[in-house]
Amino acid sequence: MAEQIRARSLLFIPRKIRDVPAHQRRSMGRLLALIGVAGFLLLNLTDADYDDALIFLGLYLLLAACASLGIGFTTHRIRLARPNSAIAPFDYGAWLGVTALITGMTITFFMIFKQFIMPPRGFPFDPFLARLDHWLFLGHDPWAIVHAVLPGWIPAKILDLCYTNAWFVLMYCFPAIAITMARNYEVRLRLVTCWLVSWMVIGSAAAWLFGSAGPCYYNALIGPNESFALLNQTLSQISAQGRAAGFTIHTLDYQPQLLSTFLEPELEAVGGISAMPSMHVAMAALFAIGAFQIRRWLGWVMTVFALAIWTGSVYFGWHYATDGLVGAGMMFGLWKATALLTLRRPTRTS
Repeated sequence: MAEQIRARSLLFIPRKIRDVPAHQRRSMGRLLALIGVAGFLLLNLTDADYDDALIFLGLYLLLAACASLGIGFTTHRIRLARPNSAIAPFDYGAWLGVTALITGMTITFFMIFKQFIMPPRGFPFDPFLARLDHWLFLGHDPWAIVHAVLPGWIPAKILDLCYTNAWFVLMYCFPAIAITMARNYEVRLRLVTCWLVSWMVIGSAAAWLFGSAGPCYYNALIGPNESFALLNQTLSQISAQGRAAGFTIHTLDYQPQLLSTFLEPELEAVGGISAMPSMHVAMAALFAIGAFQIRRWLGWVMTVFALAIWTGSVYFGWHYATDGLVGAGMMFGLWKATALLTLRRPTRTS
């Protein structure tokens, strides 16, 4: 019995790649090739410094590897303790290594795109998006409505915890969580593919197409706007109230930092400005989609979280309300499109 338990406790350790089924090896190869080619092109088409890129790549790969190992070990222990848990059996060791590579590479290359490809594009869509928000909300700016419903620094701090801390952890760990907890291989593949492709389609291609800075940067980068000037003044007051109470609203500290890196391009851990579509909301929508694949109640919890992220994106002036709606809609479209990955092909006979 002791030998059996010891053998089972080592199941989460990656198997040799050649022991993984051929169709899974092909999926791994396609995903790695996709992000590898994208990264190669970015490094050769931008002024990003190779040394800086390698430093960030190493750091993000290390962080992703630690997250994957921690999640793999935790879910494996849950399966040992609760054989009938929602976590389906799966030899996910090799996949955890692949998702760690995908995660570290994707975040690094997305930083390069956002900080070196986006600035020359400019922000032609902000005036239209501001007018669209104003029209959709019957002559009111969404940020003003949200602040009227959630006044003061306490709601701001709660939204800040969701928007920065919780979202970043979930975003970074999502590929490993999907691999270890989704109910079958097809769902795992779709979730990881959605995560990867969304950074390219939603966070990069669509962001470039709909170049926009967002309400908090309107006056600095677009032109004078009384409503958004009042938004920045309100956010400054809320930040001061939080500090007086002994709390820092971190997302408000990031806003001047992103503006600084935009004006003086240099690869930074936090940098780049783009509003439409909202990657924060799109990714939160993926969290909800993935959670529904595990437990229905968890899906509803993550739906509420996604709504909180959308609210926070408007509350802090990062995004127009429509940015989140488009981001979530695009992510749902990607989820539906990835069903094509799981279509079974007829077996070839010799």
